[in-house]
Parts: sequence; C-alpha cells; structure tokens
Amino acid sequence: MSIRSAAGSRAGSRASRRPVSVHHAVAPRPPSSASFISSRSRPESIHLGPIDVESDSHGARLSDGGSKIREEHRSTGPRTSTHHLPHYVFERISSHMQHLEDNLAHTRQEWGDGEIDPDDMLSRIANYRRGLDMVASPDACRNPSLKLRFDGVDDTLKELEEEANARKTRQEEGMEMTRKVAERRENGKREELERNQFLMQQKAEKERIRSEKEAKKREKAEEEKQRRILQEKKRKEQSIRAAAAFKERERLAKLEKERKEEERIEEEKNAFETRKKREKAARDRDMQRKIADKQARKAEEEARYQKKFTEEETRYVAKKTHQKMAKAELSGREEESRKRARERAVAFAKKVKDDRGKKLERKLEKLEKEISDVEEKLNHVADD
Repeated sequence: MSIRSAAGSRAGSRASRRPVSVHHAVAPRPPSSASFISSRSRPESIHLGPIDVESDSHGARLSDGGSKIREEHRSTGPRTSTHHLPHYVFERISSHMQHLEDNLAHTRQEWGDGEIDPDDMLSRIANYRRGLDMVASPDACRNPSLKLRFDGVDDTLKELEEEANARKTRQEEGMEMTRKVAERRENGKREELERNQFLMQQKAEKERIRSEKEAKKREKAEEEKQRRILQEKKRKEQSIRAAAAFKERERLAKLEKERKEEERIEEEKNAFETRKKREKAARDRDMQRKIADKQARKAEEEARYQKKFTEEETRYVAKKTHQKMAKAELSGREEESRKRARERAVAFAKKVKDDRGKKLERKLEKLEKEISDVEEKLNHVADD
C-alpha cells in the first residue's frame, strides 16, 4: 500500500497543523554518518514478520477529565505520544526501520560507486518498498516519529528510482547510438570493397582486351588457323558467361543460330576467297565482342540496381515492422501522426519503385534497340 494513503486523511491534515514545538519533541534525531555504514553484504531481500497492533481499548475507562484533555489534544494536532501503539510494537517497527535504513544507505553507497546496474537497482528498490509497506500500517503512520521515518525512506526510494530510470535511459541511448555508428561504418566498408572489386574487374577486362589485340598483331600468317580456333573458343566461353542471366531457351537458340551461321559461311566460301573470309571473320568477332561487352555491362548494372533496391526494401520492411510493434504503445494524436508518416513512407517507397522500374524499362528498350541494330549490321555483312 502507499505511504501517503496509509496515514489517512485525518492524520495528514493534522500533520500540516502541528506546532513547531511538537515536531521538535517527537522527531527522531537524524542518524549519524556511522549509522549509514553497514556491512558490505548485499541485501537481496528484507524479511519482516507480521506486526500486530492492538486496538486502544482502554479509552472507555478514562475519566471525564481525561476525555476532555484527549479531545483538546486532537483538535490542536496529531497525538505526540505512542499510547495508541503498544511499546513492543513501536520498538519492533523501529528496529525494522533501522535495519531498512542501514541497508538502504549501503545500497545507495554502492549505487554511487557504480557497483550496481540500473535493473538491479530497480529490483532492490521494489524489494525495499515491499519491506516498507509491511510495517507502514495506518496505526503506525499515526505515530509522528515513525511517520517521519516512513516519509524519509519513501522519499529516498523515489529519488533512487528516478536516478536508476535516468541512468537506464542513458545506457539504452548510448547502446543505440553505438549500434548505429557501427552499422554506418560497416556499410561504408562494404561499399568501398564493392567499388574496389568493380574497378579491379574493369581494369582486368581492359588489360585482357589489350593483350588480345597485341597478340593478334604478333601472330604469324601460318598460325592464323590456330589463332582463329582459340579466339572462337574464347568467344564462345564469353558468350556463355554473358548469357547466364538469360533464360535457358534464349541461350540455346543463340548458340544454335551462331552454329548455323558458321556452317553456312564455311560451306559458301572456297579456297580462292581465303583472304576475304579472314577479314569477314575478324569483323564478326569484333561485333560479337562488342555485343558481349554491352550485355555484360547491362547485367552488372541490373545486379547493382537490384542489390540497392533490395537494401532499400529491407530497410523499409524493417521500419514498417518497427512501426507495427510500436503501434500498441501509441494512442490518440501520436497514433494518427505515425499513421500519416507511415502512409507517406509507403507512398514514397512506391513512387521510388515505380520510377526505377520505368528507368529500367527505358534502358532495356534502348539495349534491345542497339542489339537489333547490331543484328541488322551482321545480316548486311553476311549478305555481302
């Protein structure tokens, strides 16, 4: 039960009107510094036995003069004596309160030294409050001396509880800030690594193309047939790697078309057109290589966009999940504000998705047009 409500409305109103002399007469002397230093054992719990307060049954036996004095004392303020509370009960409550104050002082010292975390501190405060509620009965609260001690312990517990909640909030905010900083640092490292890998791949691709061109110039005429076979094999391997993102049917159709084209060229050409055949084959290889390069760049661009879109979608889903979890704790205007913010976020994400989809469609149409132009050029070359 609460300390404030335990005393009752009558005792509370009288305490505010108590004369100064009465307070000095009944207020306990503040404990010395030595009383706040107890053993270093950790008080996990407080065991307080039941306290029976006997009713004041001898009031009926008082004389008329004693009744008048008691009525006069009640009209001026709360009773300053403990005649309504048995002496052994008063001593027992005082002993329990002294034990509670000593343990609370020891806990406060450990809290000031930083030996207790906020969760443990809140648990101890709840334990102390249960121990205080066990002795703070309405009859005990009518005693001014005990009432002052109850209020002092209650104020101390409230102060410690506010400090524990504040420290717990600061710790949670610090952990959240540390997590966000680490996440941003990790994202930066991952983006830098991906960018370096992409640059290395581009550099390797350019170096490979340059080496191939130099090798063509150095090769002799008698090795032309072997060079053509090796280049054709390499071109097929590149075509297979570039077409991995397409469907199996398109890949097989393309290979079949290339095979038929090669057979037709080999059947129509004769021995007198060897030079012309070499030049045409070289032009075909250049065209196919350009197509393969464009397709590879397109696949890389689509992969980067898909990865970026997946990350944004993941963040949006995480944000939406967090909002759903927090929805149960919101009410009134806060819920409406979060709902509007969520709708704006969904609309913005949808708009970004639609814009990027349209952008990809335009790029795809442009690439298809370029491929169609290259195929027409190849058909014209084949007709020549």
